[in-house]
Amino acid sequence: MEIDGYTRICGLIGNPVEHTMSPAIHNTLAEEQGENLVYVPFRVPSGQVGEAVRGAFALNLLGVNVTVPYKSEVIPFLEGIDPLAEQIGAVNTLVRGEKGFIGYNTDMPGLYRAMCEDGVEIKGENVLILGAGGAARAVAMLAAGKGARKIVLLNRTLMRAERLAEEVNSAAGGETAVAMALENYAELPSGERFLAIQTTNVGMFPETEETLIKDEAFYKKVHTGYDLIFNPVRTRFMSLVEKGGGRAFNGMKMLLYQGIIAYELWTGRQVEGDLARKVYKEMKNAMERRTDGKKDSIVLTGFMGSGKTSVGLRLSYRLRRPVEDTDKLIERREGRSVSEIFAAEGEEYFRSLETKLLQELAERDWPRIYSVGGGTPLRPSNRELLRRLGKVVYLRVRPETVYERLKGDTTRPLLQCGEPVAQIRTMLERRREAYESAAHVILDVDDMSLDEITDRIVDMIEEQDGTQRNSAAQGAGRDGTGSSGGEDGRRSRRLLVINGPNINFLGIREKSVYGSQDYQYLLDMIEKKAQETGSRITVFQSNHEGAVIDRIQEAYFDGTEGIVINPGAFTHYSYAIRDALASIEVPKAEIHISDITRREEFRKISVTAPVCDRQIFGQG
Repeated sequence: MEIDGYTRICGLIGNPVEHTMSPAIHNTLAEEQGENLVYVPFRVPSGQVGEAVRGAFALNLLGVNVTVPYKSEVIPFLEGIDPLAEQIGAVNTLVRGEKGFIGYNTDMPGLYRAMCEDGVEIKGENVLILGAGGAARAVAMLAAGKGARKIVLLNRTLMRAERLAEEVNSAAGGETAVAMALENYAELPSGERFLAIQTTNVGMFPETEETLIKDEAFYKKVHTGYDLIFNPVRTRFMSLVEKGGGRAFNGMKMLLYQGIIAYELWTGRQVEGDLARKVYKEMKNAMERRTDGKKDSIVLTGFMGSGKTSVGLRLSYRLRRPVEDTDKLIERREGRSVSEIFAAEGEEYFRSLETKLLQELAERDWPRIYSVGGGTPLRPSNRELLRRLGKVVYLRVRPETVYERLKGDTTRPLLQCGEPVAQIRTMLERRREAYESAAHVILDVDDMSLDEITDRIVDMIEEQDGTQRNSAAQGAGRDGTGSSGGEDGRRSRRLLVINGPNINFLGIREKSVYGSQDYQYLLDMIEKKAQETGSRITVFQSNHEGAVIDRIQEAYFDGTEGIVINPGAFTHYSYAIRDALASIEVPKAEIHISDITRREEFRKISVTAPVCDRQIFGQG
């Protein structure tokens, strides 16, 4: 859009605001509806909320969103407040009045609108709320207002949950809400299943492996779970809910609809379903752009003794990807050890070598397992490069664990002192911020075996890179309506498997590369997998490019929900197949039987893989 003297400004005040997704919502809405409006975030220092509100009104801002920590603090500086916002005790949207801003709360209407779209009803439900803070208060008021049968507030501090229960019951005029200490979650009635809403920041990036309750038995009591967190897209809470047999949703749709409602208040324009879906897609794209690591590479970071080298080797075996140690790569290039480089050239020289190497590695197209030196994340530019390189997993250890693992190693100068544990603790604390800010995932490994660490990382990668796309579609077909499940409660998904040229010659063609099993064996495996998962799988094979394109296009109209394709030789040059795949907005995986990274150079080129969600090879 062209900014001129008539452009209206909306914005967000909070601290911090750098993480916000709101510009993606409001600027997309304005562009699509032709509104001469721009939305920008404003970071407001502590103690200056009043000045910010008065300044925004004086500068003729059309509207303002408010985020943490100012949703309650902003209220005294408003001309008026909407009854719902007053009941909740928090404001997230400011609309211009005659002499100042009027405060509204669109968070809870946004959550309710998201629930309605997901086919979730509150009336008559047993609602379980994790947490007792500001977000929990808003959710509890919403649940009471929409007719929940019972509201259970689970919180670490029982007194805080009890106060909130009293407030909710007072507002609702009944005894709907009850408080329970988090540690007593096992006392929840075994015969009841709950609509559970996770309102805390536990599990938020980068502590993505955390959850308030780790006991899997608890999640069998949850039929539907909402996590108000949206980064990561798939939280540990959501994974456990689904493992227990329930449906799980993140907070992104709530974020979408709270923004849409605010936009409607500011502009008087209505946002219809098609536009809402387009904005949601832009939000997901923006989130994916932030997940800057390459999907399939795994980068292991951590202090010495955390197990990076050993875990890397196990991951390499499990995932059939090569493992590389950045320290060893540098040693081979320099022709001397790391300690020799430090002694002769100093630490800064070595860190510059690390940076140069990471820049080169980040340009690689094929997935690897990387184990990096303990000091690599200390340089800010290296942290950025690590995240570009792949999914960064920080193996976090306690000082005592490091000492126990390495106390017999006389080659470690750090340990040759009077108080090695104290020295280790000091260094870990000094490096903590660097390690954590570089990580996509933090994994506490003190009490885990190497196999347990490997299993957890493999599960995590599969969940984040694959299942999260499926869970976003769970419970909704192409038209957004519900979809029935099988007899065991699993959702029946419609998948298409496409096999390209010469796949039908399995067992005949190059047995040393592709194996001795024939094509019928592959078809039998697919049928068995369909029976195990309850999926409806259609298999198509052709040696002709046009036929493959026609079948992909047909998938656009027949309700296909996922495509697995082995394009064969077409993968190296068929931009026509690439364009057809790019037109189908369902999860797609490109498969190759052999390990293409270990074969001829031309086989490493794929023009179709970039439009697929994953590329898998070398699995037989």
